[in-house]
Amino acid sequence: VAQHFAINHAEKLNKLFLLSTFAHQTPYLEAMSFAWERALDVGGYSLMFDIMLPVVLSEAYFNHPLIPLEVLKIARENINTDPTALKKLMQATYERGDYREKLKVIKTPTMVIHGENDSLLPIHMAKTVADSIQGSKFETILGIGHTLNLEAIPETVKLISEFI
Repeated sequence: VAQHFAINHAEKLNKLFLLSTFAHQTPYLEAMSFAWERALDVGGYSLMFDIMLPVVLSEAYFNHPLIPLEVLKIARENINTDPTALKKLMQATYERGDYREKLKVIKTPTMVIHGENDSLLPIHMAKTVADSIQGSKFETILGIGHTLNLEAIPETVKLISEFI
């Protein structure tokens, strides 16, 4: 969403932060999406969430969770878990296509922040985003997975604050 907004409404931005981001599909990401969609079909949101967790959180989070996993699961189940809506989101992500060339029009000062141990989006995918945006800054948070807002709050806030 932020990439799309920056491409189409750059005049409304002073800075751009892209966290745990990607600009194109890979066979691995397509397989992951297919697995999540199948889990949603077979066991609903609860099964999909269980399958997602080890992919979106690093091993470090499981060893020292900020929010206990059962609390996360209950909180997520209390939001919109309509399979139709989730499938539309997955489809929209897939249909968006390859954004790498489009990102080249972004001139807004940009920081791309990514977890070193992101299993969902390997670090090379975020590096490709950063490489596609002229002058962007790329930061890696060591030992962290995909979900920076749970796994690396102080580190993420520090990077954003310094860039602002």
